[in-house]
Amino acid sequence: MSQNPTQSKTTPVENKLIIIGEVLFDVFPDGTQVLGGAPFNVAWHLHGFALPTLFVSRLGEDQASEIIKEKMISWGMDLTGIQFDPKHPTGQVNIHWTETSHSFDILDQQAYDFIDDKALNKLLHDQNSTFLYHGSLAMRNPVSRSTIVQAGQKATTRFVDINLRSPWWNLNLVKQAITACDYLKLNDEELDQLFPDHRHPSIEERLSTLVHDLSLHLLILTCGAKGAYLCTKNEVFFEAAPTIDHLVDTVGAGDAFSAVCIYGLLNHWSKQEILKRALAFAATICEQQGAIRLDHAFYMETQSSWT
Repeated sequence: MSQNPTQSKTTPVENKLIIIGEVLFDVFPDGTQVLGGAPFNVAWHLHGFALPTLFVSRLGEDQASEIIKEKMISWGMDLTGIQFDPKHPTGQVNIHWTETSHSFDILDQQAYDFIDDKALNKLLHDQNSTFLYHGSLAMRNPVSRSTIVQAGQKATTRFVDINLRSPWWNLNLVKQAITACDYLKLNDEELDQLFPDHRHPSIEERLSTLVHDLSLHLLILTCGAKGAYLCTKNEVFFEAAPTIDHLVDTVGAGDAFSAVCIYGLLNHWSKQEILKRALAFAATICEQQGAIRLDHAFYMETQSSWT
């Protein structure tokens, strides 16, 4: 993988980081098409922060695929994990605005639904220490789901990011996604949908119970404009969200948050540092259209604020 100007000489990362899942185009109401997909967004950000990352996905043999390849190459990303599908198109999501938020129309039978396990197995061969990140959307199809489950069984550490996108989820599917994961991230609405709990009067007690019930190392809960929680088996941390002066859209804010969490975990930041920096980075993404930034200087400036 080629290096970019943000390369750090002091990053103490010991794990091979693999991110698997969807890459697609978000199509906005005005016709604007923006490169996205939660796992792709996370991989893009981490590469911007000079964290060696292998992104695994599947593209169609179409014009959208060519654009994605060009973008990845220009960003210096490794294409080794990219597969190509002659039968299914590169992923697309149509975004619709409401008065206060946005909704998604996620097209079915996209190339990322058919990620090949044989190709991934070759990439995982002889990896002694693998940190695997994946979401729940790419598990909607049995083909990619089987591939992700197998990868999870071989990884030494798993970070699962829940993204409930109707109608592409059910409780059994989510339970399969989080089985034996180490780090779990979800938002407050997803918490209520998946784990309704009226026994505990406080969110702290609720999160602590969930960490023990699921045998998690860390539970991450985002609460939109309110802030976020990190919960271990012994402690619960909270950080309020920073004020966003020029809100454009919230597309990709959760992915930006996840990317900084992963960076912080692999670099052994304190829980409060992870929360504060992840929230701040997510806030900057809300001040632009789309989920990623195309300039390395932006990532260099962000990293400078961490020192």
